[in-house]
Amino acid sequence: MRSDNPEVYAKAQFNIGAILRKQNNNEGALLAWRNVERSDDVDSYTRAQFSIANTLSENGKEDVSLSILRSIKRSDGCEIYSKAQFNIGCSLSDKGDVQGALLAWNSIERSDNLETYARAKIRIGFFIREKTRL
Repeated sequence: MRSDNPEVYAKAQFNIGAILRKQNNNEGALLAWRNVERSDDVDSYTRAQFSIANTLSENGKEDVSLSILRSIKRSDGCEIYSKAQFNIGCSLSDKGDVQGALLAWNSIERSDNLETYARAKIRIGFFIREKTRL
């Protein structure tokens, strides 16, 4: 129960969601992840939000997914923030919003997560190369 230990409860709910997702039980996973509150454990909360956003995106709910990803702040954790910004950029790029995509990818700093930073720079380079070809 949450009242026993909110941090352990949050981690358990996140893990339950992950297991249900692997079993293709998206509704169950979403329910478990939605049980995690920021006040329980920030790390579990942001990971749950990221997972909710990815699941919704895969099920055609891009606008809700983007809103959730945008709620993840660098102060919540640099690594999850960088992954959220990368996914925002990819989603906006797919929608044709190149400017928004570039802004999201440019917001990722090297110190956030080196791999995600490099992936974002590759995407930015791709758009610059395409623009110079026109």
